[in-house]
Amino acid sequence: MARAHRASTTGTSAAGLRRILPVALLLAAVQTAPCATHAQTAAEESVRARQGGPEFQPIGMELDRLMSVVGLVDKQEVRDRSTPYSSFVVFPKMDVTTGYETNLFRDDSRKHDRIVVVSPQLTVRSDWSRHSLSLGLGSDVGRHDSNPSEDYEDLRATLAGQVDASDRVSLTASAQVARQHQQRGELLDPGSAAGATTYVQSSFVLGANYSGDAFRGLTQLSVTDADYDNEAGVDNSRLNRRLTTLKVRGAYEFLPGTAVFVEPSINDRSYEVKRTSNGRLQDSDGVQMLVGLTWDVSGVTFAEFGVGYLRQDYDDPGFSTISGPSFSARLIWNPTDLLTLEADGGRSISETQDQDASGALVTRVGLRADYALRDNIILSLSGRYSLEEIEGTDTENDRYVLNVEARYLLNEYFYLRALGGYDRTLSTDAGSSFSNLRASLTLGAQI
Repeated sequence: MARAHRASTTGTSAAGLRRILPVALLLAAVQTAPCATHAQTAAEESVRARQGGPEFQPIGMELDRLMSVVGLVDKQEVRDRSTPYSSFVVFPKMDVTTGYETNLFRDDSRKHDRIVVVSPQLTVRSDWSRHSLSLGLGSDVGRHDSNPSEDYEDLRATLAGQVDASDRVSLTASAQVARQHQQRGELLDPGSAAGATTYVQSSFVLGANYSGDAFRGLTQLSVTDADYDNEAGVDNSRLNRRLTTLKVRGAYEFLPGTAVFVEPSINDRSYEVKRTSNGRLQDSDGVQMLVGLTWDVSGVTFAEFGVGYLRQDYDDPGFSTISGPSFSARLIWNPTDLLTLEADGGRSISETQDQDASGALVTRVGLRADYALRDNIILSLSGRYSLEEIEGTDTENDRYVLNVEARYLLNEYFYLRALGGYDRTLSTDAGSSFSNLRASLTLGAQI
């Protein structure tokens, strides 16, 4: 049940952490770590990643052959594999989903609706022995039956690459531009009556990885901009912001498969509109420190758990600092070839659309199980719980999400996916609690 918020707004949130931390400790879980040698193996061997085996995986098409069809590349050059495009493979994909929700707006109005979503996607990847380069294009076009104001056209483009400078050092870079819509009922949902709130998010990430005999390190710089569209009668420019984060991670393997790590990070959150309509300064900067242990004895199991401290300081003197214990966790376990169990958890500070709140301290845990009933039939069950503590107000949100999924792989070209879900939010803020039942059926095609 929802609870009254504590009078203090310092953000230490010990009560909230006590509710989540025992679960996270029991799961022995982890943040996915680039420095782990078997983490990628455990992930690749999971039921979800294997998707029934090679016979059900997309084949792809060689880029130079496609270009020769439209006359952009000479066919003889294709046969000789003498063009620079011969080392790229194209993977087209299309999903068509029909769905139903009992509470589209995720509020106490309980308006139900049907939706059809068409999701084309195109990925181009290199097949080089060293280095890598990929380009991704995708879209999600949603059309509602009774509430056309909630229709959306999401678009995204991603470019990513890796340079293997040596056997031990690699450099990575990625950039993405996406036009998205804000999910109803989320922390950053302005609650516009004019329709779905849309925004453009652009991000750029640079990374450097070092993998030695015992020591491994990671440095990562990310910059993310969010630019919100104004709706009819609603000025969303106050939500426009830039998030810059610098993270450094070092790990030392003191026993085979077992390592300790330390991961400090700093962030800067800068808003386009420095003051809200009620005069509040929105900018802030923060730090986080995690220290933990990686257990990576075999490719069947990978587990890591980190604990530490986080803090976010706000420019507005009327906003209290948010600070307190933090953790990050994930588990990947393949007890058999037919079953994969996963768990994850973490704590972070999120932005919120509430002008009277500095931010939200969010604690989350999740569980997932994937079972291969047959090579081409995969059943999944997942659940997630999150606690959102809106600092500077008396609001707390308990969010529960449950999903049941069945995936049927017809062959390497076609698949079916059925999904049923339940969302439940209990809030101390009057009118913000809701429940929602979801159901959808997807027909997918890929090459």
